[in-house]
Amino acid sequence: MSSTRGDKPTIRGSESDKKAFTAFVIGVFKEKGTRLLRMSMKDVSEAMQALPRVHPVKNYTNMYGNLKGALVSEDFSGIFSFDGSVIVLASPEDLTASAKAGRLDQELAEACLAMHKAKAEADAEARRLNPHLFPQE
Repeated sequence: MSSTRGDKPTIRGSESDKKAFTAFVIGVFKEKGTRLLRMSMKDVSEAMQALPRVHPVKNYTNMYGNLKGALVSEDFSGIFSFDGSVIVLASPEDLTASAKAGRLDQELAEACLAMHKAKAEADAEARRLNPHLFPQE
């Protein structure tokens, strides 16, 4: 299937492949334990290499040509963003909106929000332990 976005045609993958891809990328975020809510595209690429040759995640990625093409597709605009070779998890507000719109499963949204909460708690602890590194505003 395809649709038109502006003057460029966009490709749409199957919903099950899209959900598998979303869950996979969020799983890599959780596995890496990234405190910055950012990770290298290389981390996802390496994790994908461990998957079987025929896998829904690889099918979805191949539909867009490569991993970057899949990540910057409009399907993930409220879940991930792409900054150079870094994948950035969306803000809690965007994740909540994506879950309400049905673009993100509730379970995955809760996992992402838990990562945001853990980052906020770690940042607060860092400020408490190292107040000299965080000037008062």
